[in-house]
Amino acid sequence: MKDAIPKPSDKKVNVQVKPICLLMGYMYDILEDQDLSIDTIAADLETILRSIPSYIDIMLSQTMALSQAYKMGRSPKKITAKNIMTLIQFSQNLMQGGWINKDAFSQLPGFEEA
Repeated sequence: MKDAIPKPSDKKVNVQVKPICLLMGYMYDILEDQDLSIDTIAADLETILRSIPSYIDIMLSQTMALSQAYKMGRSPKKITAKNIMTLIQFSQNLMQGGWINKDAFSQLPGFEEA
């Protein structure tokens, strides 16, 4: 989790660590019931999870716009299909709860972890 926290620099004055920690805790399933029983943590995590889909939609539309601009010679940034697929996969994994160390089949009915 330490690798996900941005390093402080002169350009980044205020780094918001709480949202990063809450999101990583949610994704790695390390938040326990006692953590979620704290009102501010539960409310902040809910706010983050509710707002993420719209942010991902914005990132996808901007990524596709940059890709199109590069193809037309209007942008020096080369955006590949892999970049777009990574955003889509991240969104699906986050929203469906399938993340690291989880079997893809565990989301199907009748398939349970042994």
